[in-house]
Amino acid sequence: MRKIIVFLSAGLLLLLPLSAAPSARAAVSLNADRLVVDFIETLKKKDYAAAYDLFSERFKKEISLPQHVGLLEILQEELGDIEDYESVVMPFLTSSAKEGEVLSDLPPSDIKRYTYDLKYEKRTVHAIISLVKESDGYRIGFFEITGTGFETDPQVQEKVRALGL
Repeated sequence: MRKIIVFLSAGLLLLLPLSAAPSARAAVSLNADRLVVDFIETLKKKDYAAAYDLFSERFKKEISLPQHVGLLEILQEELGDIEDYESVVMPFLTSSAKEGEVLSDLPPSDIKRYTYDLKYEKRTVHAIISLVKESDGYRIGFFEITGTGFETDPQVQEKVRALGL
């Protein structure tokens, strides 16, 4: 039940704690900027399994592939397809409490934060993607989407609960 509160409180649909370990499908990126664009492109193409592979084993223990895919499908079903995305500068962006909890064991120099507007057919949402530096490159360490309006939508909340979250 803790995850449902995380997913639906404070306007959040997704709040995904991650760390890093390479998988068979997706290699660790040595280029942080490229990793972020690759991740968003996998979401845009609805290749949710490939997006999942960019995360770590810690994340995969928290949320299964079917749960991850289910959450992204809910987002797509409610907002439509991602039509475009744009990097945005947020000079006063601070980490959320959940991000701080997830990444608190890492030195700030090992974390790179990116902010993007994801322009869906029905609404633009704000995405925060934090990368963690590891010995062999970067992996997505945290992913958060805000501005969905889903926290007050009981139908969306029921769909998330049906995923076991």
